Amino acid sequence: MPLNSTRGAGSAKGFGLTSGGAAPVEFDYLVVAGGGNGGDPGTGGGGGAGGYRTSFPGGTKITLDAGTYTVTVGAGGSPSTPGTYPNPSNNNYTSGSPSIFSTITSTGGGRGANQTAGDPGGSGGGASGDPPNAAGNGNSPPTSPVQGYDGGGPAGGSNPFGFWASGGGGASARGGDGGFGGVGGDGGAGLSNSISGTSVVYGGGGGGGIYHGGGSGPGGLGGRGGNGGGGIGFPNAEARAPSLSATTGTPGTINTGGGGGGNGYNFNAPILAAMNYGYGYAGGSGVIIVRAPSTAKFTLTPGTNTITSAPNGDQVATFTVTGTLKI
Repeated sequence: MPLNSTRGAGSAKGFGLTSGGAAPVEFDYLVVAGGGNGGDPGTGGGGGAGGYRTSFPGGTKITLDAGTYTVTVGAGGSPSTPGTYPNPSNNNYTSGSPSIFSTITSTGGGRGANQTAGDPGGSGGGASGDPPNAAGNGNSPPTSPVQGYDGGGPAGGSNPFGFWASGGGGASARGGDGGFGGVGGDGGAGLSNSISGTSVVYGGGGGGGIYHGGGSGPGGLGGRGGNGGGGIGFPNAEARAPSLSATTGTPGTINTGGGGGGNGYNFNAPILAAMNYGYGYAGGSGVIIVRAPSTAKFTLTPGTNTITSAPNGDQVATFTVTGTLKI
């Protein structure tokens, strides 16, 4: 039986494309999908983190027979093509893509809201501020334990100087609501895992963007990215730069499943004609890590995917791009 504290535990007899005489191998796994793109144009919600599913530590392992298996690492959501005033971007930004290892699928993170509601996903995209649209649901489709949480929302509100969007959901927490204190909502926090032999946090949601009103009034700051690779909403809440108009948000971190920061803009008359409506920031790609005893015999492709040793001697295979595992 899987322990209640593990996430996404499951087991299956593997199905190889080829067969041979090698002994079956039991693998622990961590499967993190790609994060969603932050919302755009305007004040977009943060992208939701990619779904997070694991058997480590103490969950039910997956047993694979001899054969060759495709291991799919999900890409992060991609941004729209930006526009300039008065023509906004084409609004074609995307959710993250799923990551797949054998019978385990983690769903890509939902894109942040703006012209439409935030998308559901492993974790949901955050609600937007201008125009106001709802957040996306996390853990969609549902898994037990959950693979992620809802985006923050509804969007916080407005004052004379701007609108504030909400953060995308993370692997361990819902995204923060925008508007409190005149800032974008923070991305939901991710979860740590030490399957690789070192504790690393994955699956942080993206921070919500804001509309900075310009003039003499403060516009506030974009939401902070959730711990675990979440991107920062526009304008950058962590840089604390004196010139908000010159400060961008950030994408989710690659191979963490972090959601991208939400877009924003500065409605400042002197720069209006050249104002870039911009785009939400890209989601971070996912990662798949599997762990087997030191006696197991297997290889990986391509060469960017690696096999290392854990402190106890177990073999740790890390897939940063889609490839194959051959037993």
